[in-house]
Amino acid sequence: MPLIDEPLQEALRENARLTERYLAAEQQVSDLANLYVAVNSLHGATETAAVVAAVREIVANLVGSEEFALFETEPRSGHIRLVAASGVAAFRFETVEVGTGIIGTVAETGRPYLRRQGGDGQSGSDESITACLPLRVGTSVSGVLAIFHLLPHKGALEAPDLDLLELLSAHVAPALLFSRFYNGGRK
Repeated sequence: MPLIDEPLQEALRENARLTERYLAAEQQVSDLANLYVAVNSLHGATETAAVVAAVREIVANLVGSEEFALFETEPRSGHIRLVAASGVAAFRFETVEVGTGIIGTVAETGRPYLRRQGGDGQSGSDESITACLPLRVGTSVSGVLAIFHLLPHKGALEAPDLDLLELLSAHVAPALLFSRFYNGGRK
């Protein structure tokens, strides 16, 4: 019997290894599909409100937060202006000085801020920021997306979330710009 057990055990180990690889590949396909849907929802929007709605949906359903603030830069004033907010008090963010706090620092430096375990402070505070992303058109920072507390079931940002945040950093600003040009040309 020991001669039969060894090949059977080896076959079971191989089966477990292949099942693990299959599940990992299936997860990668799911993650890629989510990225594809996110990009299409952003670039398919022709109204600013639709871009904001797409960002809200991506942040809530894919990142795992119902709190965000979306800003655009105002280069002449040294401030960034709030475009939209969800789940946080908008009045706290009407204008943010470039270089002040996490949001202003991201606007100034163009470097993202990430807290993988999620924000834990009072809603809308620097301590509650999970991710703060520079929004770029080309190499210029044209805005900032601040994502606050994660939903309780989320726990922490994982590798696919980081890919999604990178996608948001690269695609939200061009989508906003397109919606403005599209609607400006139709008036």
